[in-house]
Amino acid sequence: MDSQSGTTKYRFLTFVLKAGLLNAALASVLSALIIETLYMVVEYRRIEGVELPGFLGFLCTVVLLLPITMVSCGSFGFLAGAAGAFWMHARRKKIKTVRRLRVESTVLGALAGVAFPFFDRGMNELLAAGGGGGFTPIIHLFTIPAGVTCSLITAAWFQGRFVQDPLKAQNS
Repeated sequence: MDSQSGTTKYRFLTFVLKAGLLNAALASVLSALIIETLYMVVEYRRIEGVELPGFLGFLCTVVLLLPITMVSCGSFGFLAGAAGAFWMHARRKKIKTVRRLRVESTVLGALAGVAFPFFDRGMNELLAAGGGGGFTPIIHLFTIPAGVTCSLITAAWFQGRFVQDPLKAQNS
């Protein structure tokens, strides 16, 4: 193995790990934001006389939710981000424009959003020794947009790796 081949492998693995870590962080934060927002909308309306927490209270709750969301959402985000980076790297010669990158990232993010509830169910079964509970298809209303959002942000972050001159390729 020559040094150029070793460097190429190192850059490829670094890219896959960076994309996985970025996606894990995005999935964890976005999930915590969604959980707290839904809780505020649903639960605080049921209780009379209770005021909604302020912005600082909202942020504190999101920060407290992060360790919880990192377990299932973060681990799935890492796996999905790494798999998506691997897939996009394999297709890098076909990706010439930003539009193509965004479309392919959107499709991968939507597929990850569809797959997440099944992964989460499996994690719950594993960690709760069979007491994971079920999910309804309505959860896809949240997981698909979250998957697309995470994949588009990750694609924008690594856009220069695929599209050499993004300003010229923007209009293509």
